[in-house]
Amino acid sequence: YMGTVFNRIIEANIWLRHFWPVPSNLPEPNIYCTEYFSYSLMLRPCHRRLNCLHRPLLRAVTHSASRFSTFSQARADTSVKYVLGIESSCDETGMAIVSSQGKVISHHVASQFEIHHQYNGIVPHLAARQHDIMLPVVFDRVMAESGMEMENIDSIAVTRGPGLAPCLGSGVKFASSLSQKYNCPIIPVNHLEAHALICRLFTKIHFPFLCLLISGGHTELWVAKNVGDYELLGCTLDDAIGEAYDKIARLIGIQKTDIAQHYGALLEQVAQQGGSEELKFVVPLSNVHHRNFCDFSFSGLKTAVRRYVMSKTDIENPQLSSVEQASIAAAFQKAAITHLEQKTSNALEICQKHYPSFQQLLICGGVACNKAIQESLTQTAARYGKEFVVPPPAYCTDNGLMIAWTGMEKLMSRQGLNSPTAQLVVNPKEQVGPKVVR
Repeated sequence: YMGTVFNRIIEANIWLRHFWPVPSNLPEPNIYCTEYFSYSLMLRPCHRRLNCLHRPLLRAVTHSASRFSTFSQARADTSVKYVLGIESSCDETGMAIVSSQGKVISHHVASQFEIHHQYNGIVPHLAARQHDIMLPVVFDRVMAESGMEMENIDSIAVTRGPGLAPCLGSGVKFASSLSQKYNCPIIPVNHLEAHALICRLFTKIHFPFLCLLISGGHTELWVAKNVGDYELLGCTLDDAIGEAYDKIARLIGIQKTDIAQHYGALLEQVAQQGGSEELKFVVPLSNVHHRNFCDFSFSGLKTAVRRYVMSKTDIENPQLSSVEQASIAAAFQKAAITHLEQKTSNALEICQKHYPSFQQLLICGGVACNKAIQESLTQTAARYGKEFVVPPPAYCTDNGLMIAWTGMEKLMSRQGLNSPTAQLVVNPKEQVGPKVVR
């Protein structure tokens, strides 16, 4: 491969000197030093000065040079490890390569909004079929952007669960084929654990810490004692908060202007337009006063909103006004956030008693992007003297980087490393850890 790069550079140097002489203030190009590659990249603006016959050659040279430059920088330290992460638990096909130094080498996510929006939900077999199509495409793109070869990857991390079984199967099957082809160890990753550990890539987070995971499929509180060691304090007894947000948004008639928009984010926007002082919904499980109780429930709140909407609409007036939509959205969000506050406060008290060294409250998952939730839980954490942490918005939703970094954490701690011949089994209902009662 490198011989081809050098040959292209030498051939192109003849053409470049003829059509575009080297400026006098630049050093003599040398194919064995990085200055030449910077010089090659500087020549991109002069594509238009060369005729069409020579443009493909120049593009090939600059592309190959930039790939070699990225690759040589990445492999300058042979002690650095690299992990390829693969995510396919639901409707996002995500891949990323990350180094043990915390550097994101490449990252890409392919979504399936256009396929599923007409069904108002994810269709598992359609999602799995699209994963089968997009996994090779995303893999080629990530490898091309990284400038690396699979031989330089130290391990492959892949989501094993929880998630949709057909989608998980697509990712595990693809990862296993790569593992066997390149004789690369494979690491199964828990999707929920990855949502939490991605924060350690961007922020200094020390074990133990308290994690609140809020997404379309999960609402959980757990203590992270170490990589791979978690205690579940509470979870939803019925619906997840993300699912409740989506269903209420549809119920009150909020419309998307773009298929890529999420109903939960739209409901948050509508809620900002209305006050919740006049209309109030009962906070779920507010009659449970046991301080060790950390479970959630959103089905009763959804039912209360549905009954209220039915009382305000009929055959003659089937649609709510924008004012009514804003009022209902604000009241629903107020009750949902108060519910999160109450159970998170219970968990904070448990942690202070049993894990006195913990200092951070972390929230993660797709719903963690909600600004109102962030502001409320920031105040909750401050009351207990704890630091509030949330991942960057781009990494709250499903992505390959969180799988890659969790795989790196496991690789460095030598956890879950499997040989290429290992038969991984997906676990759609996998838990992050055992539930404990304090």
